[in-house]
Amino acid sequence: MGFASDYRMDIGTDVVEVAVPLCKSIAKEFPNSTFFTGQIVFRHENPFQKILHNETAFAIQRRLQYSGITTVIMPIRAEK
Repeated sequence: MGFASDYRMDIGTDVVEVAVPLCKSIAKEFPNSTFFTGQIVFRHENPFQKILHNETAFAIQRRLQYSGITTVIMPIRAEK
């Protein structure tokens, strides 16, 4: 269809601190890019899952959108 795509990866202890600079560098290389993050959806969520998983996508989205970078959060169903 003629759309450009690419991927990058990095490793770190804080996902937000690693992902945001990586996305910003990609956005400089590809100015009209859109970034997708996933939010894990649990059938029966416990407090630890909510703290550990559900705020990461929103934190990345806030930082990227504040910089003018389009970010979409997609629900990902956990199988358990």
